[in-house]
Amino acid sequence: MSAPTADRKATGVFSAGRARISQRTLRTDNWLKSPILTDLGFAAFIIYATVRAFMQNNYYVAEYGYLTPFYSPCVSTGCVPEASHFGQFLPD
Repeated sequence: MSAPTADRKATGVFSAGRARISQRTLRTDNWLKSPILTDLGFAAFIIYATVRAFMQNNYYVAEYGYLTPFYSPCVSTGCVPEASHFGQFLPD
């Protein structure tokens, strides 16, 4: 047997002591700016990463031996031999 529940009209946001305001919220700051900027930055990164991953050039800098993280490790036959640390076993 369960305990009886409280009368919803007399508790919490439904209580008689709650302030009656016409606004949906009293918040006046620009709270939406931060999530929008975060989402725009993330979307820009996703677009950039997708474009760079499918360009298939400029992924290796021979002067520094640098291989970009989007191609690391480079295992296709089209890779520069210096960038193929694990061999070249995938077709180009």
